[in-house]
Amino acid sequence: MSPLDWGLGHATRMIPLIHALRERGHKVTLGAGRNGTALLSQEFPELEIIPLPSFSIKYPLKGNLVWAVMKQLPGFFATIRREKRKISQLQKKQHFDVIISDNRYGLYHPDVFSVIVTHQLMLKLPPSMKYLEKWVYKRHMKMLKKYNRCWVPDYAQRPFLSGDLAHLFPINDTTAFIGPLSRFSIGYCEQEPTEYLYDVIAVLSGPEPARTRFETKIIEQLSATDLKCVLVRGVPITSNEISVPDNITVYNHLPACDLKQLIQQSKYIVSRTGYSTIMDLAALKRTAILIPTPGQTEQEYLSSYYSEKKLFLCFKEDELNIQEALSQITLYQWNLNYPPINLLEKELDLLEAQISSRT
Repeated sequence: MSPLDWGLGHATRMIPLIHALRERGHKVTLGAGRNGTALLSQEFPELEIIPLPSFSIKYPLKGNLVWAVMKQLPGFFATIRREKRKISQLQKKQHFDVIISDNRYGLYHPDVFSVIVTHQLMLKLPPSMKYLEKWVYKRHMKMLKKYNRCWVPDYAQRPFLSGDLAHLFPINDTTAFIGPLSRFSIGYCEQEPTEYLYDVIAVLSGPEPARTRFETKIIEQLSATDLKCVLVRGVPITSNEISVPDNITVYNHLPACDLKQLIQQSKYIVSRTGYSTIMDLAALKRTAILIPTPGQTEQEYLSSYYSEKKLFLCFKEDELNIQEALSQITLYQWNLNYPPINLLEKELDLLEAQISSRT
């Protein structure tokens, strides 16, 4: 199993899947790049982690994000080719029964049952390029067809968590909705209800330099309050410490259970509008103040989608005023209810049947 190495969200949503497979008695080997290794080794110190090719996308501080990303596409596709070569070499030694990739498009093998996990069946483009979305969707589906199965961490019926990202266009018969994947899912990290110890928790994530820019803004605004705050930076544990005023407690990163407890001890939550964050908040049934990474069309779409439903209070980064946001967040609450059907277990049953038929 291996997550994409862009930020930490892809790695965190693998945590419940790893637990589920191990509970069924399967031996799990992890593959990760620089970012994912620190997180996964903290959560699963007993598991083998194999270094895999890594490509860290860079978001510009200024200028057009789309063009900046397009310039990096050659590096992205080069990494896919390196992934294919690496998994071919590993298969000769490890003889995997299954490969599970979270958005790594080169992590599959013709002789191994291969699964890709993604919530983005279609890619949101800027308004000026919207006419290309269907064409990009078709190209994307061709890439997904290289896998035996595509798992979408969402529900097949309304209310959807991913909106258009997984539900705008038709899906094929190898695509399955497995329900949200959250490191805070029921059954993991069970804790007793607790009183609030903090006014605000800010949980950061995402690629650089956008993460650092957001961190600087959050610290500046929280410093101007007398609120008791905690900041989880979303960087590797070994990262350098930063200087903050006495009203802010800082962690570089926390294990899932510790982070869940800290969120439960905090009255208000501030974070990015990443899909993994939304799945975590849905698992906790908590609303939050969410700020999309500027220019990241997926997060900007999710901000609009959830603002209309009055589930999250969303701001553009350059318009964020935390004190004003805290006065408005009381008008929002998480009020969606989902069926108790365990879609993941059904898909894992099918996966095990496929393994048995191939051995």
